[in-house]
Amino acid sequence: MVRGWVVFVPVVLLLPLACGGAEGGGDTTQEADVIEVPDQGPDICVPACADRECGDDGCGGECGSAIPFDVVCFEGRFCTPLCRGGIECGDDGCGGSCGTCGAGLACSFVGTCSTDPCAGVGAEGCCDGAVVVFCQGGRLNRRYCSTGAPACGWSPEFASYDCVASPSADPGGDFPRACADVCVPDCSGRACGDDGCGGSCGACGDGTVCEPVSGTCASCVPDCTGKACGDDGCGGSCGDCVGDLAYCAVGACQCTPQCVGRACGDDGCGGSCGDCEAGFSCNDGACTCAPQCDGKACGPDGCGNLCGVCDGGCACADNGTCAPPSGGVLENACDGTVSDPITGLVWQQAFGGSRTFQDARVLCDNLATAGYDDWRLPSVDELRSLIVGCPATASGGPCPIHDGCTSTACDGPDCAGCAANAGPGPGGAYLDVAFEADPQRSFWSVTQIDASEDPAFVVEFDQARVHWYVTSVTYMGVRCVRGNP
Repeated sequence: MVRGWVVFVPVVLLLPLACGGAEGGGDTTQEADVIEVPDQGPDICVPACADRECGDDGCGGECGSAIPFDVVCFEGRFCTPLCRGGIECGDDGCGGSCGTCGAGLACSFVGTCSTDPCAGVGAEGCCDGAVVVFCQGGRLNRRYCSTGAPACGWSPEFASYDCVASPSADPGGDFPRACADVCVPDCSGRACGDDGCGGSCGACGDGTVCEPVSGTCASCVPDCTGKACGDDGCGGSCGDCVGDLAYCAVGACQCTPQCVGRACGDDGCGGSCGDCEAGFSCNDGACTCAPQCDGKACGPDGCGNLCGVCDGGCACADNGTCAPPSGGVLENACDGTVSDPITGLVWQQAFGGSRTFQDARVLCDNLATAGYDDWRLPSVDELRSLIVGCPATASGGPCPIHDGCTSTACDGPDCAGCAANAGPGPGGAYLDVAFEADPQRSFWSVTQIDASEDPAFVVEFDQARVHWYVTSVTYMGVRCVRGNP
C-alpha cells in the first residue's frame, strides 16, 4: 500500500427511489451522489434534498419534516388535494383523483358528475384560464393556448371562444367568458324533473307523475271529476275545447275573447276589450276622437276639425249655430239665400259673377242651390226692391223706369241715384246687410228696351243708379231670384 496520498474518484449511481408521500401523491426518482474512497471503507451516500420540502432523500431517508395533516407530497413539495366544496371527481391537483363518476355520468370541468357529456358547455365554448373548453363530437374538449395566442377569448371570426392575443368576452353577452359561469346540469339519482339548468332529467311514462323533490316517477290516478277540460293531475288532459268555446277556465270550456290588437269594443264573448276615455269613441277596436257636433252647424268639433261652416255671410256663434248679420230687414237663412218678407222673393245671397246678358239668363235658369232649381234673372222692379237708403230709385220712388215703362224715354234725372258708396250695406252699397259685399256692383235685370230688345236695364248698387246697357257687355253682375214675379 502506498501512503502519503489519497485518490478520490466521483462515481454517480442512478438509484430509482420512490417518494414516500401520502396516498394520491407521488415523487420522482432521485439521483443521489455516492462517493467511493479507495482503501477507506464502504461507499458514502449524500442525500439529495436540495430545493425539496419532502419525499425520499435517495439514501433511504426523508427530506424535510413530517407531512402535515390533509397534505401530500407531490414532486418534492407539500400539496393540498382540491377535493373539497362539492368536488366529487377529476384531478385533485396533486397527482391523484377526487373520485370517478358512475355509469352514464361524466365528470364536468368543475368536478361534478353530470349526465351531460359536455357538462353544460356548448360548441361556442368558454375559458378556463388560458384553456379553451368546448363541446365537440359529444364530448368535452380542451385547447391549451400558447405563444402567439396565449389567452382564451372571444373570436368574432369563428363566433366562439379560441386562443387569441388577449382575453375578451362575447361582446353580446350571450355566452360567458369564464367556464365557472356555465350551468352544469345535475341529474344524479334523478329520473325526471328539473336538471338545475332549465333542462329536464327525463319524463315519466303514462300513469306516472314526476315527484319534483326526489326526481322519481310515481304512480298517478287521473282525476277529472266535474271537469270538461284542463289538467287531469297526472300530466294528461280531461278534454279539449274547440270552436268558439276554446278557452278552458277552472275545468270548463269558455268563449275565448278576441281582443288581440283591439283596445275597445266587443270581445266576441259578450264582454269588452276595453273602454275609451271621455271624448273618444270606439271604431273597429280602436279609440278615436269622437267629434262633438250634436246640435251644431259650425265651429270646432273637438278633434281638430269643424262641424261645418256658415254660408251667405253668416257668422258662427258660440253655441255652434250660424247667425245672420244684424240690423237689416231681409232675412239671411245662412244657406246661401236671402228672403224678403215684404215681396216674398228669395234671392241668391252671394255674388254670381260677371257675364253678358244672355249668359246671365242661362246661369240663373240652370242654377240649383239651397235645395231649389227654379231660379231666374230678376226684373228691373225686383232689383229696385233691393235698393236701401236711396228713396229716388227704391221701389215706389220717382225714377220712372219700371217693368211698365221700358223705353229710353223713361230714363231721367231721378234715376241717377245717390252719392257713391254711401249706402247702409256692405262696403257702402245701397243693399240690405243680409247680402255679402260684391266685387261687382252693377247687376242685369231681365227687362229690356221695347224698341230694339237689345239694351237691358241694370241697377248699380254702389250709387243706387237705374239705367240701361247693351246686352253684349261682359262686366255686369248676376244675382238670381226665385218666387212669383
